Amino acid sequence: MSSDSSKVQLGKRLFFDQRLSRNGRWSCADCHRPEQGYALNRPRSPGGVAGGGFRNVPSLMNTVHQQQWGREGRHRQLPAMVAEMFESPFTLALDPLLLEQRMAQDPDYVRMFSEAGYPQISAANAYAAVAEYLRILTSRNAPLDTGTLSAAARRGKALFEGRAGCLHCHSGALLSDGQAHSLGLLARPGHLSELADREALLAYALAHDLEEVATLQQDPGHFTVTGRRDDWGAFITPSLRELNHSGPYMHDGRFYSISQVVEFYYFGGGPDSRKSPLLRPLDLTLEELNDLIAFLESLSGQPLTSERYLWSQGYPAAYPTTRYWSSHPAGEKQ
Repeated sequence: MSSDSSKVQLGKRLFFDQRLSRNGRWSCADCHRPEQGYALNRPRSPGGVAGGGFRNVPSLMNTVHQQQWGREGRHRQLPAMVAEMFESPFTLALDPLLLEQRMAQDPDYVRMFSEAGYPQISAANAYAAVAEYLRILTSRNAPLDTGTLSAAARRGKALFEGRAGCLHCHSGALLSDGQAHSLGLLARPGHLSELADREALLAYALAHDLEEVATLQQDPGHFTVTGRRDDWGAFITPSLRELNHSGPYMHDGRFYSISQVVEFYYFGGGPDSRKSPLLRPLDLTLEELNDLIAFLESLSGQPLTSERYLWSQGYPAAYPTTRYWSSHPAGEKQ
């Protein structure tokens, strides 16, 4: 097995290992589920030990084509994004030193790091290996790619590329321009009504030194990257690949179906004054809207749930999870 293949195998094992979280019960795959397009079919993430979440879990499909990661585009290197997912209190919340301890106590990791060509077991090398695994998660056999579009989907493709104006933002192999745009979305009534979800957003605001901590009602989005008020509530254009598997949609998971998303664009987006000038109501008939939906549904391929993508060999019970830096048992909320 080549060192590159060994890195992918190591990254795959790390991705599915629940021991590599603060409570010893979550893995990357618990939020990025293979059968759900490596996303999570619920509006918001579970939230890690922070207790709540305020964003929808993005799909990890086709991440090899991206130039920046995070819904607000805060990372320019994939391993840096992986590092945040392991360490952030909103996700796995694991101290990198403890990550290294938990990996080093498992002889299989000792062997696999060596076979992958990594000089030592380290958090940085683990993040790099997971990034190598993520790079194999690419769409397979979508009708758009195999040339098997239905007649309705072909008509929808023409609308997508023409009168509907979708190519302004959804272009290229990934069907994303990789840029931040505001869709005019305002916070929904009852959004983040759970105290834990609200606290998660406030903790995020504090971490980014936002002045609006006490009154914050809306995810600041790309503003936390640029500090420009025009970027408040803007997010990186998501890929349209694998839509059939990765709903609900938008950064806060407010839309549960592709038809709801199309309806949102039909009316020209949301009411926020910072909305992108590229958004306008669509002059399309009901039949044309259905054709557009048919095209969007043709962008999904086969689920990546074969042995190539899943770790099914288990983990040795002889090496229980090393406890976190406290007297609490692993798995107990701290």
